[in-house]
Amino acid sequence: MLAVATVTKPPPAVAGATPTRAAPPQPTATPSPPGAVRANAPADALGATLARAVRNRAERGALLQRKVYEDSGTWKCNDVRPDWQVKAEQSLLLAHNLKHGTSATAVDYVAERLDRCHILSFENIQAQLLVYLNTKDETAYTEWLLVMVGDMPDWATVEPTARNLTILVNQPGSAAEIAQAANKLLGQLNSLTENLRAASKYLNRYIGPNLDPHGGYSPGGHWHADAATRHATELATDGPLLTPQHHSRLITSEGPVPLGSISPTYQSQLQDRPLETRGVRSARTMKAFYPGNKTKSLKGTGIHKVNLGVAPAPKDLKGKLGQYRRLKKLANPTPSDLNKIKLIEQVLKDAKWIT
Repeated sequence: MLAVATVTKPPPAVAGATPTRAAPPQPTATPSPPGAVRANAPADALGATLARAVRNRAERGALLQRKVYEDSGTWKCNDVRPDWQVKAEQSLLLAHNLKHGTSATAVDYVAERLDRCHILSFENIQAQLLVYLNTKDETAYTEWLLVMVGDMPDWATVEPTARNLTILVNQPGSAAEIAQAANKLLGQLNSLTENLRAASKYLNRYIGPNLDPHGGYSPGGHWHADAATRHATELATDGPLLTPQHHSRLITSEGPVPLGSISPTYQSQLQDRPLETRGVRSARTMKAFYPGNKTKSLKGTGIHKVNLGVAPAPKDLKGKLGQYRRLKKLANPTPSDLNKIKLIEQVLKDAKWIT
């Protein structure tokens, strides 16, 4: 029997008010242009960057993908898009043909109303890079890269690019050299093959900077998140969205997924998480969420704590996976390293993060 999902809603701070996510604290230094993360940014700088991305997206109605540059000692972003890399386009085409049983030579994104959809949003990827460039916290960024990319085929190209960037940041290299290396890495991370698929452009643009889970149904009826989604769930500043009415389905660019149909493994990652709802003003999005419903729009109803009746996943799986992959990549591990690998490996296997 499938699990029954319930969602409990925290009481609003003011009676009658629509609950909203609190805006992250802002730096007290001289204000920077939109998209900047200052060198002395607080620990929540990543959240502040993504909050601006949400506002910008609502104003412009399209997801902007940006490059980074240095301005008076602070790394910022502009509106120049990284190009989609050939390997990403090939991977998207292959997956699209397999899904639909076709043999097309290109995905017709316009005719089929599709986007190239990120699981972990570009805003998250870019903001994490900006935080690294402005704080120089190499340990945290290396862990992030290991969790995000460590077991993907893309690691073979991402790792030397990231290593070159850290060398330039530590030397330090010139701003132009660092910018060139950073934007090369940004382009590679934007085109991570396992972080992309072709799916509905309407749902993708509705989801925006939030996590866009990817998975599929098993013969038994459970929806299983893929490995990239399970890892991205731990990295995402903004988790997946819930449908605004009844809050009983998880929104993905491939369509809503009933919370009760999600596999126990992924349910444990979502358990007790505060997930956001967002208003709907697009007829096509409304149709995707509620077929046959004549309502033209819906308001968001704030943030809701998910209760799926399962035990939450172990704490800090992200940190454990990052440490595990770092140790596994050591050329000459010590006996102590090997013991740590064994212990962490068991925790990750129990959580079904590795096999």
